[in-house]
Amino acid sequence: MTIHRQNNIVNTKDKIFLSWECGFNTFKLRKTISSTMIFLIMTLILTLASVGYGQINTPKPPMPGTFQPKSPSQSYTPTTPSNYQPKNNPASKIYQQQNNNSKQAMGYSKPVTPDDVKTNFYKDPLRAKKEQSEIEKIMVELDQMKARDKRIHFNIPSFSSIYPETKNYYSAYDELLNMANGKSPINIGKAAFLVENAYDENKGSYEEFDKTLNQIVAFCKQYMIHNGYDTTSNLAKNMMLFRFFSDSLELNGKNHFPMTYDFDDYMGYKDWRKMFVTKLLKTNSGQCHSLPLLYKALAQRLGAEAYISFSPKHTYIQFREGNKFYNLELTNGMLITEDLIFESGFIKTETIRSGIYMDTLSNQQTVAYMIQDLAQGYGIKFGNDGFVIEALNKSMEYFPNSIHGMALKSNYYTGLLNQYLYEIETRYKEKPTPQQLKEKYPIVYETYLQRNAMYDMIDNTGYEPIPAEQYEAWLKSIGEEKNRQEHLKEKEQLFNIMKIKKD
Repeated sequence: MTIHRQNNIVNTKDKIFLSWECGFNTFKLRKTISSTMIFLIMTLILTLASVGYGQINTPKPPMPGTFQPKSPSQSYTPTTPSNYQPKNNPASKIYQQQNNNSKQAMGYSKPVTPDDVKTNFYKDPLRAKKEQSEIEKIMVELDQMKARDKRIHFNIPSFSSIYPETKNYYSAYDELLNMANGKSPINIGKAAFLVENAYDENKGSYEEFDKTLNQIVAFCKQYMIHNGYDTTSNLAKNMMLFRFFSDSLELNGKNHFPMTYDFDDYMGYKDWRKMFVTKLLKTNSGQCHSLPLLYKALAQRLGAEAYISFSPKHTYIQFREGNKFYNLELTNGMLITEDLIFESGFIKTETIRSGIYMDTLSNQQTVAYMIQDLAQGYGIKFGNDGFVIEALNKSMEYFPNSIHGMALKSNYYTGLLNQYLYEIETRYKEKPTPQQLKEKYPIVYETYLQRNAMYDMIDNTGYEPIPAEQYEAWLKSIGEEKNRQEHLKEKEQLFNIMKIKKD
């Protein structure tokens, strides 16, 4: 276009030269006209000139018009003559181009106005849509950068600021911890009560609970004396307690009935109180958590040596007579063999070697186990926060091979990691890989490592979860006739040992 426009530009010097040339030729032709004709023509021209000059009027000064103000509802609309055409001035275009070149050389750029944006936007809709999409992506990135500056609140808030009842758990934890670290005497019965009463919001009375346990111990002592048991014998004390859980007893007109197994919600999924010793004492019915725990609390008060032990998804009691350990299955009131415990199919050599199954818990480990119960109850009642992991970590210092504690810690880190990943996906629309977690979310990555560490720890123990239906089938198989016959045989042998020792 520029070359074409340059070819159309007319040189003003050429125009001037052609005008003078035409005038010179006209002057030569006029030489041939007679002098008379010239005189007449000149006279006529002078006459016309004098007449035209005399008719020119004196110009009047311009007068201002009357100002007409506009009302707010009116608007000014400029008018343009209908025959108006913009001038195409070549000189002005050259000047404007030179001016633009100078501004560009000096680094000047015209500011972008809203009209420019609007014009460019509608000039190419596809391009405009693409640019708009890129702008939106940039804005999203900026929002994410701002959000990451603030960070997700990766420190889980304490429920203590929401639920005043959590103070019951903190006070119970302090007492349990003092038992575990030796600052106060270990009291298994009180430890169990502290755990359960914290869940019940301190509505229970320890005096009443303590009184009930002491009454049972007194009954057992009186029964032993009345029936000629050696009150100093560990075997006699354990056999007395075993009979209190599994037999019907009568003493001085008072009858005691055996405790039964509560098959309804035996894991406490619907009601966590189903796991409580206090519930067992009120209903004379419990399960494999409350029955062994009550036995252990009574044995301590009676002065009997007895231990809580674990098998897959199960708790039972062991006591020793001489060099042999005997297994008390309190859910059906039987003495059972180790072979029967192995028949669950989920006890392997690794689980025995790691100590998670069939080992005996010391009093300190039993209190640590109670701390784990406290943490579990807190999580069920309020949810997981810093209290839960603090209690679990401390309990593992005194009971490091607790499969119960490992499982609770594993569940804690798994739930925490899932919560973090949910927040990241919800806020940032991301599903980060472990490497991306490490680079962008180090706190979440640390939780990921802790979860995996707990998985590895559990795997190294040889643990394998037993399905509920297989556990229930194994539990029912204990009461089969062959096992019951074995129980009666072993029970008779123990009573014979008691009689021999007494004599």
